[in-house]
Amino acid sequence: MKPLRRSAVVALAMLIAGCGGSGSSTPAPAHVTPLMATVAFKITLPARTSAIRRAPRYVSASTQSASIGVAAGTASPSPATVVNCTTVCTAQIQAPVGSDTFAVTLYDMQNAAGNKLALGSLTQTIVANQVNVVNVALEGVVAGLAVVLNPNVIPAGSSATVGVTVNALDAGNNIIIGPGLAVDASGNPVTVTLTDSDTSGATVLSQTSFQVPVSGITLSYNGSTIPNPTISAIAPGLDIVHALLTIGGASPYLFVGNGIEPGYGIVGFPQPLTAASTPNLSIPLMSYPTALLLDNYGTLYATNHDVNSVTIYPSPLTSGETPSVTITSGISGPYGLGIDNGGNLYVGNNLSGTVTIYAPPFTNSSAPVTTIRNGINALGGITVDFSGNLYVSSFQIMTNTVTVYTPPFSNSSSPSVTISGLSGPGGLAADPSGNLYVVNSAGVSIFNPPITNTSTPSVTLINGRNFANTVALDPRGNLYVTYPSAGQTAIFTPPFMRASTPSVIITNGLQDPISVALPRPGG
Repeated sequence: MKPLRRSAVVALAMLIAGCGGSGSSTPAPAHVTPLMATVAFKITLPARTSAIRRAPRYVSASTQSASIGVAAGTASPSPATVVNCTTVCTAQIQAPVGSDTFAVTLYDMQNAAGNKLALGSLTQTIVANQVNVVNVALEGVVAGLAVVLNPNVIPAGSSATVGVTVNALDAGNNIIIGPGLAVDASGNPVTVTLTDSDTSGATVLSQTSFQVPVSGITLSYNGSTIPNPTISAIAPGLDIVHALLTIGGASPYLFVGNGIEPGYGIVGFPQPLTAASTPNLSIPLMSYPTALLLDNYGTLYATNHDVNSVTIYPSPLTSGETPSVTITSGISGPYGLGIDNGGNLYVGNNLSGTVTIYAPPFTNSSAPVTTIRNGINALGGITVDFSGNLYVSSFQIMTNTVTVYTPPFSNSSSPSVTISGLSGPGGLAADPSGNLYVVNSAGVSIFNPPITNTSTPSVTLINGRNFANTVALDPRGNLYVTYPSAGQTAIFTPPFMRASTPSVIITNGLQDPISVALPRPGG
């Protein structure tokens, strides 16, 4: 979509309507009615699109109402005029002749409710007996951030320069574009801090603190062997967002586990992902790959359900790869994988109803350092969030729960939170903002933080009659869902709604796809 300017210029045409006051033989009271002008107010809204990051034309496409206030000189503002918008916002307001301050605020709900989308003010002298044009420049109000790396995949071993874009988003997920600065709801400029998870010096950001919008930031890479670095943007009052730089050239980006007997295996797909994507890698497995996991070093972990093992494949991955490590101790019907920021591996065991935790470095003789049992029934999936909390789904005829465990973990750990009310909960995923994604018989249910015993889904993606099995998230917040019976891996782009449909559906090379793994969104 063509980038468009952020600074909205609202034209207010002023036309004198008349004056008040009259003569009398009796002294007039001190109050004098000021000369007033009629103000014709109009904003034309851009057409709405289905794009995840819409660029507003002068004003946000999410605008539902506007508030226009007028203050004469140093006087307090008169009550604001509120107008609800359709394809335009129109109103007639009165302004005193003389020096006036005009304040305009746009909202994403009717009747000046909801979130502020843009605001601006201007002081101008209104002159009698002529049309006065007042141009009020509106600044976008920042509700979120997005980090984009270009390119986001680079070859290993060679120096490279990556462009880093930090987009400011309004409450409708519209990109706020300059010139000028974006602001918070109080009108203050928003300062962003950019961080790099790589502390070795192999990657260096050209700028780490700035006001948005911004351009020209780069990330330089010197070719050293390092884990894939995560670039994070932080601003007061906003969720932290992340982007992952994949080092390894054309290495597979999306991994899917196929569950067709006897052809168990993992297939890998390079970027960009489209409906025509085909695998560029295939790894055979011994048994049912109920869960896959990719860590920040590009190491791939896979469960082998029927032979009770987890196999590990180090980066760079190639077709026909054989595992460097096979863990069997403590594993019984593995049905979920997780990893924390310390590199500890978590395995959810369906048959034993446990989660076993393994400390690095991993070897064929690795044994659990901790085994969690309390609160777990027929285990359907696990995940570890970016704060180190462990989530476990359990399903039985009478009991369907998602339990949450907080570190430090021990053999006697019990749930700190138990969510009930889901039917057949299975695969789990968590994003850096603390949202929890749960596969269940209704679809993919999303729980917003804070997660409590009384949490209910904010939305459930149903995607027709397809039954989901596992979920994963990419660094940009897109949701990947496997549908074994349909032979599909579907990609959903935020914002997520009940009626969301996939932006991409991949079918080539998939046979009963039951698990999925991607580079981690952050951490």
